Amino acid sequence: MAGLAAARCDFIAWPVAVASGIITFVCLIVLMLQRHRSGLMAVTAIFLVGLLWGCISLLADAHQMTVDPAWQNTRVVLSGEIVRMQRNRSYTRLTLAGVQRDDGSHLNGNIWLYAYASRRAMADFRAGDVVRATARLHVPRNRQNPGGFDFETFCFDRHIALLGSASGRVERLHSNASWLEAVRQKIRNVLNGFPASESGVFKALLLAERDAIPVSVYDVFTATGTAHLLAISGLHIGMVAGFGFVLCWWFLTRREAWIINLPVRGIALLFGMLVALAYATLAGWPLPTQRAVMMLAAATLAWWLRARVQPLNTLLGALMFILLLDAAAISSLSLWLSFVATACILLWVERSESSATKNQLIVWGKGLFMVTLIAGLATLPLVADVFGRLPVYGLPANLLMTPLYTLFVLPLALLGGLFSAVGLDAVAHSVFSIAAFAVDAGNRFMTGMTGWPGGDIRLPELPLWLGAAYILGMFLAAWAAVKKRQSLVVAVLLITFTVYAFVAVSEREPQMPRFIVWDVGQGAASSLLLPGGKVLLVDAPGRIGSRFNGGTTVASGLRAMGLIHADVLVVSHAQSDHIGGMASLVRHLNRVGELWLADVSAVRVSPTVRSLVNAVHRRGGKVRWVKKGDVIDFSDSSIHVLWPPKDFVAGNANNASLVISIELANGYRLLLPGDIEAKTEAGLLDGGLQTVAASDVLLMPHHGSSTSSTSAFVAAVHPSVAIAQSGFANRYGFPNTKVVQRYRQIGSEIWNSANGAVIVDFLANRLVQTRYFDAAGSQKRKLALQWWHHFL
Repeated sequence: MAGLAAARCDFIAWPVAVASGIITFVCLIVLMLQRHRSGLMAVTAIFLVGLLWGCISLLADAHQMTVDPAWQNTRVVLSGEIVRMQRNRSYTRLTLAGVQRDDGSHLNGNIWLYAYASRRAMADFRAGDVVRATARLHVPRNRQNPGGFDFETFCFDRHIALLGSASGRVERLHSNASWLEAVRQKIRNVLNGFPASESGVFKALLLAERDAIPVSVYDVFTATGTAHLLAISGLHIGMVAGFGFVLCWWFLTRREAWIINLPVRGIALLFGMLVALAYATLAGWPLPTQRAVMMLAAATLAWWLRARVQPLNTLLGALMFILLLDAAAISSLSLWLSFVATACILLWVERSESSATKNQLIVWGKGLFMVTLIAGLATLPLVADVFGRLPVYGLPANLLMTPLYTLFVLPLALLGGLFSAVGLDAVAHSVFSIAAFAVDAGNRFMTGMTGWPGGDIRLPELPLWLGAAYILGMFLAAWAAVKKRQSLVVAVLLITFTVYAFVAVSEREPQMPRFIVWDVGQGAASSLLLPGGKVLLVDAPGRIGSRFNGGTTVASGLRAMGLIHADVLVVSHAQSDHIGGMASLVRHLNRVGELWLADVSAVRVSPTVRSLVNAVHRRGGKVRWVKKGDVIDFSDSSIHVLWPPKDFVAGNANNASLVISIELANGYRLLLPGDIEAKTEAGLLDGGLQTVAASDVLLMPHHGSSTSSTSAFVAAVHPSVAIAQSGFANRYGFPNTKVVQRYRQIGSEIWNSANGAVIVDFLANRLVQTRYFDAAGSQKRKLALQWWHHFL
C-alpha cells in the first residue's frame, strides 16, 4: 500500500516518491550484498514492488488517456459501442468504448457523449449498441475553484479521454447487446412503472444505477449516514451469498443420506458464492461490487482455512489482491470505507466474548447494535470530510434501515428482478410493489429524521488535526475496551464525539472583505464574504434537477473557505444560467437568512422562483422583494438597488435583471448588473448612475456580450477591475473582443472566470488585490501523460 500510494497518490509529492524509491532500492542492494535475510529485506522488496506496480499502472492509464489533437475542438463523426448509459431528465450520457473516427483513426480511451435528444428518442438505446454521432469533443478539464472536484483525476482513473455533446441525432448502427443486457432492460421496463423515489432505489440495488435515484432521496440517505445501503457493496454481496447459503443448506438437509454423505456446509458455501457472483453479474460488475466479491472470496477462503488463518490477515490479503488488480483503487473512498469498517468489526469480533444468554434474538440484536456502532464510529472522519455531513442520527437510522433493506427490500427486489427476467411482469410488479411500500416508509421516516434537531448538518472543511485527535480518542476507547473498563469506554466515546462535533460545525470567519466570481461554466455565480462571517451569494447556474451544477460548486467553495451558510441570496433574474443551481445551493447550506428577488411579474410567476422560495423557507429563510431605489444595510456595508422599478415589464427578460451597487465599510464599491443590455444601461445613466455606481469592481453586464457594456456605460462606471462571467471555450464567444477593448481603453484590469475563479481581496489603503484560483490537479497523472507522450 505504501508503494502504491507513493506512486499514485498526490499527497506524497513525486520528488518524495522518487527519493523514497531510490533510497529503498539502495538499502535492498546493500542487504542483498551482505546476504542479510531478514524481515527488513522483505519489507523493502515489497515496497519496491508496490512502487513499481503503481508506476506501471499509472503509465498504462496514461496510454488510455493519450489523445491526438485532431480529435479535439472540431466536429468529428465517430462511432463506438455503448458500455454504459446514464439517463437524466434533460440528457442521456453515453459511455463509448472502441471509438473511431470516420477516417478510421482509433481512440485508446473511452468517451462521454452527451445526447440532449428527448427521452423517447433515446429510449430504445442500450449497452452493447454500436452508434454513430457527430460531436465536438474536448479533454476533461477541472473547474478552477476552491474546494473543487478533481474531475481530471476522476476521468483519468476511469479512462475517459474525451467528452462532448452530440450534434443532431445519434444513429444506431447495430447492436452487440448481450443476453445480460436484455435481462437488465426487462427489469428497467418493469421498474419504470414506479415513482422515481422507489424505482431509483431498486435500480441502484439491482443494476448499480445510482444515478436514477432522485437528488432529494439521495440527500436524505447521506444526511442520515445510510447512503452505503444504496451502493452494491460488501453488505449486499454478503447478504445475497448468505441467502444462497441458507437456501442450499436447507435443501440439502431435507434428506438424511445427503447429510451423511455430502459436505453440506461446503456445498452450501459454494452455492452462496455462485449466487453472489450472479448478483454481481446482473449489476454489471461496477468497481465497488468487484471489490466486495473479492472480499467475499477471501471470507470463503478464511472459512476453509479458519484453523490457521486470522480473519484480519485474510482481509489484508484480499486488499492486496484488489490493489494488484486495480492499482487506482488505492485512492478509492468506497474501498477504504469498506475496509476500515470491516477491519474494526473483525477486531471487535475477535476480542468479544460469547454471550451468556441463549435467546438468539437478543444476541442478534446486540450484534447488530455493536456492528452498526463500530462501523459508524470508525468511518465518521472519512464520511464527514468527504461528504461534509455529520450524521447525528446515523446509529438509529442504520439500526432501522439496515435490517429493512437487507432482510426485506433486497430479497424482494431480487425476487422481482427474477420474475422480470423470465417475463412474468405482472408478478414482478406485485413483488416490487410490496418492496416499494417498505422503501417509501423508510424514505418518509428518514426524511422526518432530517427535520429533527441536528438531523441535517452540513460541515465546513475540517482541519487535519481534528481527524487525528478523533482517531486518538478511538484508540483510547479501544484500549479501555480491551482492559474491560466499560465506564471509561463510554466516557471517552462521548467526549471524543462531542468535541469532534463541536469543532466540526464551527465556521471560520474571513479576515478581510473578499469578492469571488466562481468558475461555473457558461453562467453566473459570485459571492461577497465580509469580516464577521457575513455571506452574500449572487446567482448560481445549472440545469434544473441536476445533481452537480453551479450551486454545488459554490457550496463546495464556501465549505473550503470554512463557511456553510448564507445571510443573503440574490437572484438577478429567472434564467437557468443564473438561477438553475440556486436550489442545490440552498440544500447544501445549514441556514439561509434572506432571498432577494426583483419585484417584477416575470419573477413572481416563474415556477423556478416559486420552488426556490419554498426551499429557502425550509431552511428558515425569508423572502425580500426589492425594487429600484431600495437601500439596504448589510453588516457595515450599504446596498443600493438601481434596477428594476417595481412591476417593470421588459420586452427582453435580460433587461429586468436586478442591478445592485454595494458600498463596503472601507469605501470600496462593487456593481453587479446581471444581464442588462444597452437599453437598460441607458436608463440607468438617465437616472443618475454616476452618483452612486462608479465602482472599483464590475461584473461585465450579460457576460461581456456585445449587446451590453456601451461606451457611455463603461465610461460612467469606470471600474478598476472588470470581470467577465463566461465558460471556457463557450460557443457564444463571450466576452466579446470589442467589449473587452472598451474596458482596456479606460485602464480596467480584465479578468475572466473561464480561466478560473476570480478572487478579489479588498485590502487597506484602497488596495485591491485580484488573482485567479489555481487548482493544481494531479501532478503525477500529468507527469505520466508527459512521459508517455515523450518517451513511450
